Amino acid sequence: MAVIVAATLAALTTLAAGAKPAKAADPTAYIVGSGNEFGTLDLTTGAFSEIGVLPISGNIFGMGFGPDGVLYGLDSAVPSASLYSIDTNTANVINLGPVGQSAVDATADEAGELFVLSQDVNAIYYTLNPPGTTANVVGPTGLQSQGLAAVTADGATLYTNALVAADTGELESIDTTTGAATPIGLLGDANLVNGLFLDGTLYGFDDVNDAIDTIDTTTGATTQIATYALPNGDFIDGSAPVPAPVPEPASFPLLAAALIALSILRRRLRSSPLSVPSLRAVQRARHTGFQPVQK
Repeated sequence: MAVIVAATLAALTTLAAGAKPAKAADPTAYIVGSGNEFGTLDLTTGAFSEIGVLPISGNIFGMGFGPDGVLYGLDSAVPSASLYSIDTNTANVINLGPVGQSAVDATADEAGELFVLSQDVNAIYYTLNPPGTTANVVGPTGLQSQGLAAVTADGATLYTNALVAADTGELESIDTTTGAATPIGLLGDANLVNGLFLDGTLYGFDDVNDAIDTIDTTTGATTQIATYALPNGDFIDGSAPVPAPVPEPASFPLLAAALIALSILRRRLRSSPLSVPSLRAVQRARHTGFQPVQK
């Protein structure tokens, strides 16, 4: 019995010691460049790791993961973009068909809904539920997007950079239910042609300086945190957060061992006649005054 108790305590102690959270990795995004190079980008360092070149004509203008865990992208075709599924391991694509609207950028919330702005001077805001290609048009936004579209994880607010004057962009928030746009603040010299939300931070990609910026969603102020270098000096046309991996904790075997040991211990205690006085013995003692011996 002592051996079982010791083994149980040892397993639980080891389990607790191994339950410390791992150090978080740098924020990383899948990106596609203006030359259709596809890969991952470390948003802290700007390091690009190419997976392949997307075999499409035109370019991908915006990406996002659907509810099925597949990465989807919309191309640059006008007047109607086509929706593609993208294999994140090989860069192979499947053309799923046209959606009936153009796309200047697209982004997805954590539920897998795509939020899209068209290339029109008065950009049309619409949504998609991939792999379906039916555009759910909400309406015109009254602004011309320069190419950034990023939605919050809960899908409540879409951010974009509206062209307000020559070479001048302004951060705008768009209510994803009504399509109403609200100006927030000028973006300064940053020419942000794409962006995304990751871990609550709004990132933008500057195609003039090949820079990665963070954007203050209350003021529009930008802060350059890194630069990137794609082949041939290309810039970023589409991006989507790399999903966090689901770890297989090394502590699972320890937990299983501890639970088995506890189960054995419980059975041993239940089956031992000398471990506790029986109910009948206690009842008999109440009548006779005899106190059962416990060992």
